[in-house]
Amino acid sequence: MSFPCKGCGACCRRIGAMPDLERHGLTADENGHCIHLDGNRCTIYAVRPDICRVKGNYKANAALCNIWMAQDGHTDFVTEADLRGS
Repeated sequence: MSFPCKGCGACCRRIGAMPDLERHGLTADENGHCIHLDGNRCTIYAVRPDICRVKGNYKANAALCNIWMAQDGHTDFVTEADLRGS
């Protein structure tokens, strides 16, 4: 199973609040956005750090993702059907 990412970039625009960014190989710009974010796409996606990979509890990750998407004005939320792959 893989996480049904909507590609909105909401998570990448919030890394400035993450403790120990450098330990994870990340840097935030002055707005708290990941410096590797270009529009809504990761420029280092294939080699992104483990902290950027969604693993484990997909339901909890989806809930957090949906909160961030709502804060950014997105409406294409991750649904239960997305999590089931249907």
